[in-house]
Amino acid sequence: MQKNIDLFINLQLAENTKKTYRGILKRFSEHFNGELPVEGWELEYLNFLKNNGLCNKSINQHTTVLVKFYQQVLGRKIKFDRLKQRAAQVNYLKMSEAKILLDAAPENFRAVLKFMLDTGVRVSELAWISRQKFMGVPEYFTILGKGDKQRVVIVSEETKELLRKEMKGGLLFGKEYSVVMVQQKLRRLAKRNGLKVHPHMIRHGFAMNMLARGADITDVKTMLGHSYLATTEVYTHVDPERIKATWEKCLESKN
Repeated sequence: MQKNIDLFINLQLAENTKKTYRGILKRFSEHFNGELPVEGWELEYLNFLKNNGLCNKSINQHTTVLVKFYQQVLGRKIKFDRLKQRAAQVNYLKMSEAKILLDAAPENFRAVLKFMLDTGVRVSELAWISRQKFMGVPEYFTILGKGDKQRVVIVSEETKELLRKEMKGGLLFGKEYSVVMVQQKLRRLAKRNGLKVHPHMIRHGFAMNMLARGADITDVKTMLGHSYLATTEVYTHVDPERIKATWEKCLESKN
């Protein structure tokens, strides 16, 4: 089984993802003594995870990884029913906080921030696109995301202008950025301005802003590169103003 696990891990882009997946598959391999189970093992393994005290959210993460593992490496489809879990607590970057960061950021990092705010890309995707070579700033960008899935993202004219100023040697931001570099620069910038921010909060903020402005949730799913609508639906649970606006709109339509 280990050879298959190594192959699957190497298909992933982000180091954090590789680390998480490796831990999940290590437990899976140890449970089956290094032998790859073929049929009729799913329910038994699900009960094993439950009996070891994992919460439903963790179990869902384990089973999602196993579904991807079997599909990507072995070409086989397996299925687990998702367990009910509490609505996720989403910490997102508010527009007022984004303005503080943009005003305080050095110009070269401001281009990075604007790109993330405009697109909601994952930090691993930002690092990937920072390594690509461009002839000039394009009208839109093709992102390589999780599972090597491609999607198109768009930035504002203001962001394009920042990118034109920073672009050097074909690199969009003037240099290559690693995931750790972005995390560290953002953390320091936020701390200097009395905030506590990590890159995924920018992604959450993008989704919340899109929904607040009336974007259809299926379009937001596409923009974020989510595989499942349920992943995107978490954002509809954390914005009471959006729920209130929808309620008022539906109520008015009846009158």
